[in-house]
Parts: sequence; structure tokens; C-alpha cells
Amino acid sequence: MVLLDPSKIRLVGGSGQNEGRVEVRPADSFTWGTVCQDHFDMRDVDVVCRMLGYPSAQHVRNVAYFGQGNGPIYMDDLRCDGNETSLFHCSYPGWGIHDCDHHQDAGVVCSTNSSRIRLVGESGGNEGRVEVRPADSYRWGPVCHNNFDLKDAEVACRMLGFPNAKQVLHSAFFDQATGPIYMDDLRCDGTESSLFDCPYRGWRVHDCDYWNDVGVVCDYSRIRLTGGSSQNKGRVEVRPADSFTWGTVCQDQFDMSDADVVCRMLGYSSARQIKNDAFFGSGRGPIYMDDVQCNGNENSLFNCSYPGWTINDCAHDQDVGVVCDESFLLVQQTMRYQGYQDESKITISPSLAYSLDYDPMTEFVYWLDEDDVIQRTHREGSGTETIIESSGYSYGLVIRLDLAGENLYWTDYYKHTISVARKDGSFTRTLLTSTVIENPLGLALDPRNGFMYWASGEWGSYKPRIDRAAMDGSNPTTIISSLTEAGVITIDYKENRLYYSDDNSIYSSDMVGNDVQLVMAGDGGNVRGIAVDDNYVYWIHSWTVGIQRLSKTSMNQTALSEDLDDLNDIYVSTASLSNVTNACSLSNGGCQELCLAHPEGKTCACRDTWDLQEDGVTCCPSGYTIYHAACFKAYNRYKTYNQARQVCAADGGLLAMPKDKDVDSFLRSLKNAVDEISRFWFGLSDQNDEGEWEWEDGTPHDILTDWSNWQLGEPNDNDGGEDCANYYGSDWNDAPCSSEYKFICQLKEAISCSLGYYRCGHGHACILSWKRCDGVTDCTDGSDEEGCVCQSIPGNYHLDSRLAMLPNQLGQTTLGEIQNSSVLELLNTSDVISGKHHPEFKNFVSAVIFPRCNVSKEDKTNCSLSQDADNILHC
Repeated sequence: MVLLDPSKIRLVGGSGQNEGRVEVRPADSFTWGTVCQDHFDMRDVDVVCRMLGYPSAQHVRNVAYFGQGNGPIYMDDLRCDGNETSLFHCSYPGWGIHDCDHHQDAGVVCSTNSSRIRLVGESGGNEGRVEVRPADSYRWGPVCHNNFDLKDAEVACRMLGFPNAKQVLHSAFFDQATGPIYMDDLRCDGTESSLFDCPYRGWRVHDCDYWNDVGVVCDYSRIRLTGGSSQNKGRVEVRPADSFTWGTVCQDQFDMSDADVVCRMLGYSSARQIKNDAFFGSGRGPIYMDDVQCNGNENSLFNCSYPGWTINDCAHDQDVGVVCDESFLLVQQTMRYQGYQDESKITISPSLAYSLDYDPMTEFVYWLDEDDVIQRTHREGSGTETIIESSGYSYGLVIRLDLAGENLYWTDYYKHTISVARKDGSFTRTLLTSTVIENPLGLALDPRNGFMYWASGEWGSYKPRIDRAAMDGSNPTTIISSLTEAGVITIDYKENRLYYSDDNSIYSSDMVGNDVQLVMAGDGGNVRGIAVDDNYVYWIHSWTVGIQRLSKTSMNQTALSEDLDDLNDIYVSTASLSNVTNACSLSNGGCQELCLAHPEGKTCACRDTWDLQEDGVTCCPSGYTIYHAACFKAYNRYKTYNQARQVCAADGGLLAMPKDKDVDSFLRSLKNAVDEISRFWFGLSDQNDEGEWEWEDGTPHDILTDWSNWQLGEPNDNDGGEDCANYYGSDWNDAPCSSEYKFICQLKEAISCSLGYYRCGHGHACILSWKRCDGVTDCTDGSDEEGCVCQSIPGNYHLDSRLAMLPNQLGQTTLGEIQNSSVLELLNTSDVISGKHHPEFKNFVSAVIFPRCNVSKEDKTNCSLSQDADNILHC
């Protein structure tokens, strides 16, 4: 293979090295430009491909098929004979002479190994007799069918651009060839990229006749999902009917109607979720489709509205992906959970189990057992784990997942409670107790609107009924009263109706308890589980085996899985919400622990015995106070240093660590609120190694170089007897660790930000200082855009703007810090003024390190206007 002028021609934007937009450059320039498609034909492409070392051309691709270039258009009206050694030897008007724009950029596909194989004998393109040719010959010949199986066919089909093979056809099914029989006894393992990489007897070595010619049928699908962990999810990739090059679909305007069409094309009933921003990885080929707008009932994505092939304004970080619905039922028997899908059954054997739910994104099954223990496992039965342990005598009946907020809700019949935790079992909180709830039975969640619904049994003077509250537990109210025997409840999310059981019958109502309708009249069974999808109502009850299904349209009732009995709960994959979001879906709504939806938005909440802090976001144990993402408490009791350590450890923390000035100031105010006179231990000592001070988390404290608040002359050690640090007034002092002082505990490390970073007001994160006061909120509490002021920079500093927003990228917050800045000192040296510096240095200092003020003229806080008014309009 000989490369000719490779440094002056290249292919850009293709899915492989052998295809792409043709770009060239003059011999005296390193700026690349494109070639216009006018008169560009296969003879020109042959020359391009030979320059790049390929044997020949395969396709011409016009109309910016591989995307538009952005440099000059160098060549137009090319007229090659096809035998030239360089494109630059062909006829064309001259460099830069054209009447084109970039939507006419020419592209090519050059021949590779895939051009040494073809299918012959049928017009479909995806099936036929397998024919190959040697690299040094254009004479085609067949392959013998001896030992040729589906693994060999997979390799052959992939060489031709198909995703996989469907069938192998022996005995010259597609008629006999006439050329030489090139290959026999192929033994591919199916992973090879080329048939020629597989073991075989050798070129033309065979013991076959032409009636042994092998044929294949390749998968001709023009759509596929790639990059996902299972077949039903992945990046959407498509290809044109006349090409085997796969490309992606842009996420712009792509919604659930489009996703439904994609999933139905792939054999699924519908779509469950859309995944944007290259969730399944970025594609590498062309971006074929953008702004796709389906109405949802098309049988092909290509029948939907879109601008046209390769017309897009996207990049591959906008490749769209989908998760398709796999229709299946999950049912929970008294002694085991069973899942049914495509006639297959998976069985897990927990103890007596009462309720289940399913997370389609993680494919975890959750269930609640007789011991009020909540467990989860992967759908195929692996990785079982307990996520919530029992809390004593109780009788949990129902668990339900909030897929929008990623929380788990459950009821307890005997404790008269509804509780919530994160999906992983963390931050358990009791939402409703017996003051507003009695014997909760069924439970249903509507995260779209922030409501939860439950059925209550008879208790004392309370009658069975259906109640509703916000998902944060607020505003509980009864919506359906005077039931006979309340039971289970679910939601039809498409029709916005409740379905519930009462006295062995099933009813439905609207979401506020009106328009009650009988769905199924009682047949003597106690309904234990109910689910509803677009077409059917499913239920199980105690007196009938199997699962009952009722058509919503025909009202025909049928029995499913009649070999199952004693069922407790049911989940139907097509009945759950798809792609639902609410105020808690993004970054847990900004909440530290629990984000709970309600109709007006969301509420942050904390685990039981912890309190929500004044910022409405963070949590601390009762008695603790939040500061910069750490919880602190000053104890008003006397302990030795090590005893104080033990108290803090029992709380789950350490003795407090004032590692910077801000935290130190806060701790002093905290202790003074308890006792202004007494000493307080904090977490710093040199007990392990005299003179080597360490914080309680094990990090060293250098008393000479690290920030500190030691009293003058401290630490003095007092002849080796003082190894533990304490507050003595406003300063630090060392004292014998056996002394009994009051003390301060902390539960989490307060966030300290490095030089050049700004600590957000909530204390959870550090952002680059230059992102403060830039008009874009980067901290979730908005603190980076609060208190923004313009400061005047003295005129002797040679900046284009005499005003800068502080703090700047160096973290400098005062004019004094700017005045001592080594960067400005460098900028003002004679060498810099005389021009002995990088030409962009001044612009870098002016624009990046000291960005101009960007507040409006109406908000010119602390601004000094100079005589050059035009230079400070940004302030």
C-alpha cells in the first residue's frame, strides 16, 4: 500500500478511517479546507482513495454527508481521468476558486476489506451467495459450505456493515457461482473483524464443487441500540437504506412519542425512558437525524418528520438513547417471589413476603417480608441485600418506589405509620403516625403531582376509607369514606384514575375521589394486589389461583399463570411511570438527605431524630448546628479529652476541628453561647508524638506554617505535660489531656476550599473563584451570585479595564491582595512595558485573571467611574 501526498489530504467526520469529508491543504499552508461536490464523481474518488492508500473507491457522498467543514473551500469542478496519482494533478479552476458553500462539501467512502466480500443472487442486499476476492485481484469467487456456521456468517455480515447474521444457507441455495472457489473449512469464533482473519485451508485449497457454495442472510435492520447493559436500552443508531454506515440521532425535540416508535421498530411494546446527553456513550459516525417529530403511531422512525439525512446542528455529546419496555409481570407468593417474562420464570425464596416493587432503571426488585425487613435483588435473582432492618414488633404490608425522587415508601399496619427512605435504605423517616393514620393497607404514589394515596382499615371509631396527602406527609385528607372493607390501591397514570378494592370488588375514581365506577363485582375473593396499564386491569386474590386480567375495552376477563396460588402482590411493567420527573429529580432537589415532593414543588427532610437546619437544605442531629456542611455541638458538661472523644464518637463524629479562620470563628461563637468563660476541648493533640500535632481525622497540623489561632507563647507543652488543644477564651491553648473541660463535637468535615476557589454558602461545594459573580448560578443555593460588587483597580496597573469583579480567579477578594499580586507586579515591570513578554499576556491578565465587572449600570455597587466612560459600561 503506497501513500501519496498523505499530508495534504485527509478524510474527516466518518465512522472509520476509510470514509469522511474530503479535506485538502496547499503546500504552503497548514489550514485545511474542503472540496466542492460540483462534477465530483467516482473517477475523482478513485484518485482520493489511492492517495490515502486504499485500493479503490466505493461511494461518493455529497451534500455535506459527513458534516460541513468550517475552513476555506479550496477546490471545485474537479475533473480527474481516474488514473492520476494525486488529486492536485487533476483539472480544476484553481485554489480557492468556487461557487459553493459548505453544505456542498464532498465526501468519499474508500474500499477496505469489506469491499472484498459481497452477497450475490438476491436483490435484497442483505442475503445471497458469499463471494470474496484476493487483495490483489478483482475476480470474485464463492466460499465452500464445509464447517461454515453462524459464527462465520456473523463475521461475513459484520464485514458488510450488518449488525449480525440471521441464517446460513447451504448447497448453493442462491445458485452456483462461476469463479474460483477461494475458501473452504472456515472456522471463525465469531469475534473476528474479517473473514480473512479466520482459520481456513488457504486460498483456492478446497475439496468442494459449486453446489457446495454457501449463502447467508444478514440482519437488514436499519435501527439498533448500542452501548447499553441489556438489549432493551442503548444509544439509538440508524443507517440510510443505501448505506451500511451507522450513525446517531440527535436529542433535539426527541420525546416519548419518538422513543415509542423506535422501541416498536425493535419489537418492544413501548418506550420507558429517554436518555439524553450521550448517556450510553458518544457515537462516532455521522449524525443522521435531528429534530425528529413523530406523533407516536408511525411504524418507522423514518416515516416521522425530520429535516433530512445528516442535517443537524448537534454534536455527539447530544446523541439520544432510549430504554424500551420489556413487558413482564412480577408476582409475590407467600413464600417466594417469581418473575415471568417471555415464558421464563425466575424464583427467589425469601421468608414470608407481603409486597414488592420494581425499579426498571437499576433492574432491582424490592420486597418487604414478614419481619418488616426490606430487601432488594437484581431481577435475575443475584445480589440480594437487606436495605432496611426491622425496628421491632411491626407488620409491614406495602412498599412502593418513588422513581422520580428515588425514594422508597412503606406502610406498617400495627404501628399505624407510613415511612420513607432513600432507595438504598438510608435516611429513614416516619412521615405519618396514628394521629392521622390508622391501619394503613394499600399505598400508591403519584410523583408527577406530589401526592400519595393509601387505604385505611377499620380502627376504633374510624371506618375504612381512602386518604391522600402530599408525599412529604403534609395536608392529609380523606377523599373516599364509608367503605366496607378497604384493601389495595393503585393509579392508572394514563387515564389519571385511582383503582382500589372494597368488599371483594374493584372500583375506580378520579384522583380526588369523585366519579366512582364499579370495575369488577365481588366474586368471593379478598383482593391482595392490583395493577393497571393502558389496556388491562390485573389483580390477584385469596380464593382464586393465578392472575386475573380484565380488558378495559371489551371487559373480557381471563386468567394468567394458573399454576400459581397464594399470591400477595403484583407488578406489571407496562403499568409503571416512564421518564417521570419532579422537583426532586435533579441533584436530589438540592437536599442533603431526603427530597420529598408535594404539589407546589418539594420539601427537604431529614432522618428521624435529625433536624432540618435554617437553610432548609441540610440536616444535623437534634442539638447540633450546621456550618459549612458540618454539624457542630458544644457540650455543657465536663470530660477529659479522651472521654470527650468517646461522646463525639457515640454521636457518629469527632472532636471539632477548626482548620480555618471561618470555622474557628463559628466554634468560638458556639461555645460562647454555652459558656463564655469555661475551656472547651477541640480535636487537636500531639499525644502520639510529642511536637507533632494532629487533627482528630489524622491529618497533620504544622504550627509554623498552617493557619492557627494559638495564643502567644502556645503551645508550650509545660515540660511535656500538655498534649491536647482547647479554647482558652478566644485563643487556642494546650493543656493536660486528663483535665476536665467542656467540649465541641463535629459530625462531618467542614469543607475547606483551596486558593482560587470559592466555598458555596451551603458549604457542600467549592467552585472556581472566577465563576463567582459571572451572572451564572453555579452553587445550588445561589450564593455565588450574591453580594457581587465592582472594585476599582488603581490606575498604575496597566489593565484595559480599571474595574474588576472580586473575588477573581486567584481568589483575591480585596484591593490590598490585588496590590500585592505577583501577576500585576510582573505586568508592571519595565520588561513587560517594553514588550518583552508574551503578546497575549496582558489580555490574559485583563480578561481572565481580573475579569471585567458585568453588573448592569443600574446596579453599579461600589464602582469608581473613570474618565474613560466607554471603557466601563460593563459596570
